[in-house]
Amino acid sequence: VGLVHRDLKPGNVMLAKRGSVSQAVLMDLGLALRPEESLDSQSKLTVPGGIIGTPRYMAPEQFEGAKVSAATDIYALGLVLYEMTTGKQPFGASTPLAAAVRRGKRPPAVSSVQAGLPRHLDGLIERCLEFEAGDRFGSAEEVAQALKGEKAEVAPTASFLKTRRTLILAGASGLALASAAVLERAK
Repeated sequence: VGLVHRDLKPGNVMLAKRGSVSQAVLMDLGLALRPEESLDSQSKLTVPGGIIGTPRYMAPEQFEGAKVSAATDIYALGLVLYEMTTGKQPFGASTPLAAAVRRGKRPPAVSSVQAGLPRHLDGLIERCLEFEAGDRFGSAEEVAQALKGEKAEVAPTASFLKTRRTLILAGASGLALASAAVLERAK
């Protein structure tokens, strides 16, 4: 429908039975917006410059306060897929700040974490979790096609640590999260 959910996580995905088929349904659209909406329009919901979403499932651009797109939700979907297939979080850490900083590194391939998983899931999930939004799948439909095996190219298009810029952005994301935590505690 052209919305970016901005808080895609396991708790917002429910199974609903439709006839004899169970389908996943995305719930809680309270933070959703259209990608073309300016960042200024977000101030109606939050403090300007604030971070919106559940930190454990946020894309790097959300930590940066940058414009969101379908790629933002694709990143969160990659996190959910990783967790569903391995039972572990790819960027698990003792604090949200530490988890944000780890987003600059590639997590272990799902097939190396959980024996018996098809190797094609490695590239598919890695592409969802690319640090740069433009390197991720362009839509949920592309991810669905790749999951069904209809799209052969699922290899990541870029390395997480391909430039110093990526490291700088990861650090900035961590600082943004830390600032948000300090402001929240000050309330």
